[in-house]
Amino acid sequence: MNFTSFRYNKNIPILLLLAVFGGICLQAGFWGKGWVMLGFMGWVCLWQAEKILKETFLKRNFLRRLLVAFLFLFVWNVVATWWVRITGALWVISVANSLVMLVPLVFWWWVRKFFAEKYEKWLFIPIWISFEFAHHHWQLTWVWLTLGNTFLYQNEWVQWYEYTGVWGGSLWILLVNVVFWEIKEAFSIKKIAFLVALLAFPITFSWILREQKLLPTQKLNVVLVQPNIDPFTEKFNDCPRFIPFAKQAQILVDLTLQKFDKNADLVVFPETALDENFDERWVRKYPTFQKIDSLQQKLNVPVLLGVSTRIFTKEKSSPTSQYAPLSNAYYEDFNTALLLQKDTMFWYKKMILVPGVETIPFPEYTIFLKDFISDIGASFFLLGVGKEISTFPTSKAQIAPIICYESMYGEFLSKFVQKGADLLCTITNDGWLGDTEWQKHHLYLGALRCIETRREMLHCSNMGASAVIDVWGKVRSEIPYNQRTSMKAIAFTYQEKTFYTHYGDFLPKIALSFVGVIFLASLVRFFQKKLK
Repeated sequence: MNFTSFRYNKNIPILLLLAVFGGICLQAGFWGKGWVMLGFMGWVCLWQAEKILKETFLKRNFLRRLLVAFLFLFVWNVVATWWVRITGALWVISVANSLVMLVPLVFWWWVRKFFAEKYEKWLFIPIWISFEFAHHHWQLTWVWLTLGNTFLYQNEWVQWYEYTGVWGGSLWILLVNVVFWEIKEAFSIKKIAFLVALLAFPITFSWILREQKLLPTQKLNVVLVQPNIDPFTEKFNDCPRFIPFAKQAQILVDLTLQKFDKNADLVVFPETALDENFDERWVRKYPTFQKIDSLQQKLNVPVLLGVSTRIFTKEKSSPTSQYAPLSNAYYEDFNTALLLQKDTMFWYKKMILVPGVETIPFPEYTIFLKDFISDIGASFFLLGVGKEISTFPTSKAQIAPIICYESMYGEFLSKFVQKGADLLCTITNDGWLGDTEWQKHHLYLGALRCIETRREMLHCSNMGASAVIDVWGKVRSEIPYNQRTSMKAIAFTYQEKTFYTHYGDFLPKIALSFVGVIFLASLVRFFQKKLK
């Protein structure tokens, strides 16, 4: 590289500004209403930086493009997930995810060489959507930066997610970026008119959808309990100010009784409300569990709660099974949702685990790292993965039990609705990252799931915010963060299934088909050039 060239030095500030500003633009929707408009020009900034590099360095500019693209992606990651800083892993996660996100960009740089320049930005659309889809479906899944998520606070613009899911938002942002680029490169009134229509139509369609009448089938009186027990200092038995499990159970009982009345139909406690790794064979024999069991019998209404459970087997049943010498058996821990109802219990085990927190990615190959991670002072929960989606039946509702991180996955939640769920219920902790943007983001990303499925959601959190979200994605009742209290709320059930519920992630699957065609066409043209 010629680092001393006048032309190169002159462009350094512009390249840096474009990369940083572009990365900020793509996550601006997480700041609140109105900011999402910046996302419609984020990619334009990166493409302009690439153009400057291409004009400045006619040859061997790949490494420079790579560095600028990495800075763009790194800024996007850091600013969008700044709340991870409390764990000390912000920089590691941001660097790792930025490197992963470079893969579709490098692929795009390669395939566009085999197509006319006028098509190259349009090729980027299916490639990026396919990448986002792939990022939802592997063991290092990190879906926060899916472009369609940036409408979390502006969800009145994307009521059509009931047809497309969050992928429609990704497609919208990418399309507008490409049209902005086309206008910048060759201005025309037709292109301006197309851009206006591209911006106006989805918003107008959303307002039309908001006018439709959805008729609820049942009304439920619900008690949401927010015990506000700090997971770092109080909740677990290795915490410095550990609250004994029996006292934690009593807090749940007391908060329930504060707001319970004879009209209540359901009581909800948060994720791992009871965390003693109950042996599932003898769960009713644990004194802390008996407190909640007795409460349910006394109130005579269903109680939905999160518990940590353990299953013992004679043989090693999965990569996450661990040996217990005292029992001469293997055990596997699970993050479990449980519905207590009369003498019946319904179980659901969490199926989508948080990488690096609840599981080691690819445990069949990396389980040996568990001891190493413990030796360096880090900690995580090595949990088993649930095998089956199930719903919880009550007299008034068929409930989808969703545990924390699972609420980020639209098609996954739609499968609960396919199995008959008419009410979504997310139980979560949301105390791991303190009073940061995380807990608000988590709540409002759940609202996108309500739009996709047209189901109301009970969002019950250990530390907050706990809330009820309606079918339009509006938070109707809320307990703020860091309050130990409970809340009476009303929820409604709905029966109609949306297009998205029936067909799921059809958009990224179409995008994947396009990418397959693009790749094959590129290979053919690559070998044709080689043979000449």
